[in-house]
Amino acid sequence: MEKYDWKITFAEGILLIILGIFAMALPKVTAFTFEILLGWILLIVGVIQIVAYFKQRKHTLDLIKSLLFIIAGGVLIAYPLGGIITLALVISLLLFCEGIAKAVVAYRLRIFKPSIWLFLSGLISITIAILVWTQWPSSAPWLLALFIGINLIFYGISQVIFALNLKPK
Repeated sequence: MEKYDWKITFAEGILLIILGIFAMALPKVTAFTFEILLGWILLIVGVIQIVAYFKQRKHTLDLIKSLLFIIAGGVLIAYPLGGIITLALVISLLLFCEGIAKAVVAYRLRIFKPSIWLFLSGLISITIAILVWTQWPSSAPWLLALFIGINLIFYGISQVIFALNLKPK
């Protein structure tokens, strides 16, 4: 079994919560940082895949895929605002479709009382999607930062809870 130091895990959780708060408080910085980091990751992965292609004589589609990674990474690095705007639109569309799907499933499960919560969750997803659409493209940085911040905060909370359960009594 793995050994965890509760103090380190606790500190990690607190740091993640703080970073999540900063991510939401500074949405433009968060969005641009994320977008540029993603661009570099795609670029590096593409270069590694091209090297592997030439060393291992892979299929031509692998070379095309590698070039697409490099192009996508380069575009995100060169034009991060375009990537942020596009990502916000895609997330908004995803939320809208997810909201409709939740509402339909909740309707089909209406004989179960808890289905109302699924229906409400669907309405919230649709509402968020409409808010993003109506505020797009200015909503792009805050949407990305909000999702990153919420993710960091909840991961931090889970680490803190985990650490407190590790703490000797």
